[in-house]
Amino acid sequence: MEPIDRDTQAPAARYTFTQCEREILQDLRHVKSMSLEAVARNLYMSRNTVLYHVDKMKRMTGHDPRTFEGLAACLKMMEEERYGH
Repeated sequence: MEPIDRDTQAPAARYTFTQCEREILQDLRHVKSMSLEAVARNLYMSRNTVLYHVDKMKRMTGHDPRTFEGLAACLKMMEEERYGH
């Protein structure tokens, strides 16, 4: 699935992850159950805040970080953004 730009409904060229979203993705990688409640506890955030950012990443990237495949795709995108590939 190709990422969609919400404003133009055209495929998004790139998505820039916020620091909060980076922390959520990193924590999801280490939480075996991929539980949003566990991530919220670990990052001292409310579950709704984590859910908001996860839903935003899904909407903006086209990948759901709550699934293994979606998390892997988001982490790959984040690394590509970080290293400029």
